[in-house]
Amino acid sequence: AAFCTGLHNDFLCCYPAEPFEEARRALLAAGAAGTALSGSGPAFMGLFHSLAAAEQAAQTLRRRYQSCYVAEPVETGCTLVLEA
Repeated sequence: AAFCTGLHNDFLCCYPAEPFEEARRALLAAGAAGTALSGSGPAFMGLFHSLAAAEQAAQTLRRRYQSCYVAEPVETGCTLVLEA
């Protein structure tokens, strides 16, 4: 959990704050342990303690956000678990 509190992306300063702050708050309210801008944007991600928690959050977040995906780490890259 300590790892999740230190997530940072230098590109975040390049975007208007409000849409990302809104997404960050929504992810945290849905149970994310941490949030961050993904890559160079404009995608935002949340890290969850379990796949079940991430899937539940995705169901909730899809009511508000058009594109919401669940992925889990693999040895290299990631595997899409659930597609909207």
